[in-house]
Amino acid sequence: MDTTLKIGCHVSIAESIVKSFERAQKHGFTAFQIFTKNPRSWNVKELTKEEISKFQNKQKVYGNIPIIAHISYLPNLTSLNHEIYQKSIYSFEIELKKCLALEIPYFIVHCGSYKSGTLEEGLKTFICSIMKGLEITNGKTKILIENSAGGRNSFGGSFKNLGYILDEVNDNENVQVCFDTAHAFAAGHDLRTKQSIDNVLNVLDSTVGIGNIPVIHANDSIGKLNSHLDKHEHIGLGEIGRLGFQTLINNAELQKKIWILETPINDIRNDEENISYLINLMKRKRN
Repeated sequence: MDTTLKIGCHVSIAESIVKSFERAQKHGFTAFQIFTKNPRSWNVKELTKEEISKFQNKQKVYGNIPIIAHISYLPNLTSLNHEIYQKSIYSFEIELKKCLALEIPYFIVHCGSYKSGTLEEGLKTFICSIMKGLEITNGKTKILIENSAGGRNSFGGSFKNLGYILDEVNDNENVQVCFDTAHAFAAGHDLRTKQSIDNVLNVLDSTVGIGNIPVIHANDSIGKLNSHLDKHEHIGLGEIGRLGFQTLINNAELQKKIWILETPINDIRNDEENISYLINLMKRKRN
């Protein structure tokens, strides 16, 4: 892959987490994302000393390219249900400890849902969860809060709420944000034109701070603007469209970020083709 951009996709850890490196190299990724456990189960399989050693060695062999870990699907760090919250915190802490053991620098979490409660209760619970995570990471793995598609019982679609969380945690060195383009669009942030993108980035900078966003999830959106539909599409083929991504990828500040794609894999395109499409937009002159 002929690019200085740090870019890649989510990679499978099937059979062994160590194999994620081979899969990333096969596609020429200069960064990649993984789960540290089965994302659809509460069960946790402990890492062996051999796996940890091999993973760390692979990092050195591949030049310490950026690796992003993503929290599994089931934890809800905002849940007001005691049983679900306890299970969520346990999984959160276990997955963070795996990141530390594997020397993974970034761990992405979802804001979750405060069903049967208030926004204030949801924010308080989530901030408490992040503080518990900070006690574990000890500055070695950054916790990244991913913006959401918004909707009922959710506060993650609002940049203002994300900024509030960062202010309350008060540790921008170790707690930052992952910006997902599809989620932002579905939450009502228009990314279709240069002018609208400039407006969105200005709001994002004044609330969260562009400097507090090390990772971008680059996904087009099947859902329309403000639909709150979290469903990803191939780059340029969704509601955000070609011009939106051409504008985003040619932004000088955003080019410094790590770009991770979570686009579909089907007969239309695969991961490599989506990345090539995005990189080609970077090489072209903007309209």
